[in-house]
Amino acid sequence: VSAHVNGQQATADEIMERFEKQCVPDMARQFPLIKLVEGGDEEEENMTFDSLIYGFPLAMIAIYMVVAAAFNSYIRPMLILSVIPFGMAGAVSGHLFFGQTLSLMSVFGVVAVTGVLVNDAIVLMHSISVRQINRDFMDAVICGSKRRFRAVFLTSVSTMAGLLPLILETNPHIQLLVPMAVSIVGGILFSTVITLILLPV
Repeated sequence: VSAHVNGQQATADEIMERFEKQCVPDMARQFPLIKLVEGGDEEEENMTFDSLIYGFPLAMIAIYMVVAAAFNSYIRPMLILSVIPFGMAGAVSGHLFFGQTLSLMSVFGVVAVTGVLVNDAIVLMHSISVRQINRDFMDAVICGSKRRFRAVFLTSVSTMAGLLPLILETNPHIQLLVPMAVSIVGGILFSTVITLILLPV
């Protein structure tokens, strides 16, 4: 949702923010008993965001349990999940770079990029584990990382390239999806380096 304020295009979040800063204080002074209640899309966004706050940690716990069972290890799932904060940092950095405002769609993008990052980390960790059977541990890390470098790199690059046209789209009807694409591209760009370099280290 977007509109034009003072000749410039503004999103619904920006309009609400300006309304709360400029109009609500004056209304509260003139009418002390007035109460501001969020409704409609704003209310639904807040409800969805609240559900994500509880659902996301549960999803992380489920991922940890599944990966721990697959690798028969308690430490390696922690290494795999360690790339997620870097993905979040990349998503926020992407919003700063493209001049986007954080929104609910940005959070959806972070959730989506989490799946991509965990998948890349699992692929890399599995490659190392397979080679550890008949090799020295350090040799297995080096060989496994080299073996899966191309797969992880190409997956990340192709995903970012596919979403770039959406980020550069200027159609007002598409602007709702842009923050989600920015989160995914920023998160993948930042955390792919972490997955390929820091995770093996």
